[in-house]
Amino acid sequence: MPDSETRRSAALNSILGSEDEKPNKGFTIAGAGEQAFSLRADYKDGRRKRGIAWSRYSDYEWEDLGDHERLVVIFEDRILTLEGHNLDLLARQIDEGKLKTFEEEITARVVQARNDPSHIEPVVISVDFYPKIADIVTQIKGGEEDDHHRHVRRVAGR
Repeated sequence: MPDSETRRSAALNSILGSEDEKPNKGFTIAGAGEQAFSLRADYKDGRRKRGIAWSRYSDYEWEDLGDHERLVVIFEDRILTLEGHNLDLLARQIDEGKLKTFEEEITARVVQARNDPSHIEPVVISVDFYPKIADIVTQIKGGEEDDHHRHVRRVAGR
């Protein structure tokens, strides 16, 4: 493909920003004067995403563990645990009600961030939501252990 077909126009770059200039490559935030409605985690395997509404938010705790950091966020009956580097930047976005999404990073980007002392963007190396999806599904289906051959039960009154 010729370069002319792969390059964006100047007008498109002014709207979207060029790839080199994009800040926050590992997370997105709400724009000026906006509040984020929900928080979504994108896992590095590309097969899972977890989300939760900010209206359920309660507390967070940010810990520096020496070689990495941990950010624990509580949403009513759910817990989100992130581990990585420069997570204080995500904590600031939580304080401002702006954090919308973040990505669990692939190993190559984690190694690059560890080796580059000037790297200041947050790097999420692991994401855990509690309870797990399987536990939520079991609870919704009424506690059935082997539900592979069964249909979702009807909710009372429907």
